[in-house]
Amino acid sequence: MAGMNSVLTKSQQTKLRILTAAFNVASELGLDSLTIGELAKQVGMSKSGLFAHFQSRENLQVAVIQYAGDVFMQRVIQPVRATTHPSVTDKIHRLLEHWLVWNPAIQGSCMFLEAWCSAETAASSSVRSVEVQAALDTLTRQWLEYLRRQFVAAVDAGELAQSIDPWQAVYRIYGAYLSSQFLGSLGLETERKERFWQEIERIFADHKPVLAS
Repeated sequence: MAGMNSVLTKSQQTKLRILTAAFNVASELGLDSLTIGELAKQVGMSKSGLFAHFQSRENLQVAVIQYAGDVFMQRVIQPVRATTHPSVTDKIHRLLEHWLVWNPAIQGSCMFLEAWCSAETAASSSVRSVEVQAALDTLTRQWLEYLRRQFVAAVDAGELAQSIDPWQAVYRIYGAYLSSQFLGSLGLETERKERFWQEIERIFADHKPVLAS
């Protein structure tokens, strides 16, 4: 949430405490597990006191998604931005490393996997509202667009061939990420995520720039 690192009022501090607890619950049990009643128990508040901050379960879930975006920025993107890299492709590797670490760091399933639920399913579901699904979609699109820009920068730097389709590269990365998470849940991915990294290396190998003879 905006102002996470600034001086907060008492009300803002309370809201931040609620969102932190809600984020932990959503990370462990899934976003759809969040209810005002259960969260009130988690933070030692009355339902009416917690309701006053969010007004509805949907608003609570949307706020948690936005909070997750802030945490993701702090844990994944900002550390990489703060470091000098020998190449753009090295920067991409570091981003992906932080992305993989982000998942177990928040106690369970990555919230980006929540966006795998289709908008059609959300629209017909009594569990997830269109507004909540839209917030998940926005968060995921922002991350994927950021990755796409890194591939454009790698092409501009002459590190990848002009023929690469940046969105296709992102498509392959996201597919590898989803596969790695799913196979990992079945015990079919190594602790070092070797299957994931093999696919990433193939992406870079497939698009090496052609050197002039």
